[in-house]
Amino acid sequence: MTIIRRRRKYVRETDWSCSSCGTMNKGRVMICKNCSNPKESDETYQPAADRESQPEITDPELLRLAYAGPHLKCPYCQSDVRNIDIHCPSCGSNLGKYQTDNIPESESDTHHKETIEVGGVKTNNQDRQDYDLPRQLATHEVEMAQYQPTKILPQTNWPRYLLIVGLPVILIATFVWLMIFLFAKYDENAIVINISWWRTSAIDQRFVESDENWDDNMPAGAFNVDCDSQQRGTEDCNPHGCDPFPCNPEPCNCKWVKTNKCTDLETGFEECDEEEQCEECFTDTCYKTCYDQCPVYDDWCSYDYHVWREIQRETTRGNDHNEYWHDLQPNGELQRMTQTSGYEVNFSVNEKEYSYEPEDSVDFARFNIGEPWQIRVNRVGSVEPVTRLMSEEP
Repeated sequence: MTIIRRRRKYVRETDWSCSSCGTMNKGRVMICKNCSNPKESDETYQPAADRESQPEITDPELLRLAYAGPHLKCPYCQSDVRNIDIHCPSCGSNLGKYQTDNIPESESDTHHKETIEVGGVKTNNQDRQDYDLPRQLATHEVEMAQYQPTKILPQTNWPRYLLIVGLPVILIATFVWLMIFLFAKYDENAIVINISWWRTSAIDQRFVESDENWDDNMPAGAFNVDCDSQQRGTEDCNPHGCDPFPCNPEPCNCKWVKTNKCTDLETGFEECDEEEQCEECFTDTCYKTCYDQCPVYDDWCSYDYHVWREIQRETTRGNDHNEYWHDLQPNGELQRMTQTSGYEVNFSVNEKEYSYEPEDSVDFARFNIGEPWQIRVNRVGSVEPVTRLMSEEP
């Protein structure tokens, strides 16, 4: 069960004992109700004897007294004077201009903080009008003197800054240079040191295979197909509510518990804490969505299909331009022949070899062993013949 806690502050009145006659007086008065002696600074405030039964102060004028700040001394009779009084309540002396710089225009405009804790997580609700709502209290926060600290300019750690900024720049520049170095093309004068060709002929034969599979997985061109309906799997169906669980929680069984944590405001009043404890009650029952599993049917088929397999391969090779195919031939409609060919030209530049693969026989026919060529190469092995050079006359 989750416990919801909400805390708030409220004000109660304290008492002071007259040192002249021993009478207990309410915190709001500054003159003893029995002997009319003024309150003195050594007559401290103390919680009322019936503290727990003391009512909460909600009257704006009394709250104004409560948060007026510590008392002053009358400069004429030395009795305690509230710092918002114009005249001394004891001798009637004029205390000067009514100072209200640190007091709100109306205590009913002040705000309080209410802390709410739900399951160990605390939140603050601020800016709630106190006197318009029950059991709420405004608290006045005295403005603190502000000062302008001396600004200290940050010192830049230049070596570290240069390392952070310069290292990526150096790495990027190095990478760009490496790509240019590897892939930049340049021309070389080369000699054809070898040419070669190969031609391969292969005979494939068609066979009949049998298999079983679902209808949508049969190969194209299947024949002698025989299908029947079978369960292929299941699917979700018939949605319904299941696994009930409580939902839509609301606070319930709430009660206010006094914490007995009070702070003397030294104005005849004290500020206390109170905590409201509530249980978390669930008002509704919710359900998860569950599904039944319904069978799914499809066609399971047996079938025959054709497959081609290589049964013979012959290759011819040469280092000249006399290219020819092997005399291999297919036998009947159940066989077919496939043919492939390839070419290679090898160049030499200062004892370094480069290999070039012509696209077809026409391209291959341009090259002869011993001929000089200008080729365009790079450092990763790319070769592009540019033009055939004139042979030097002996």
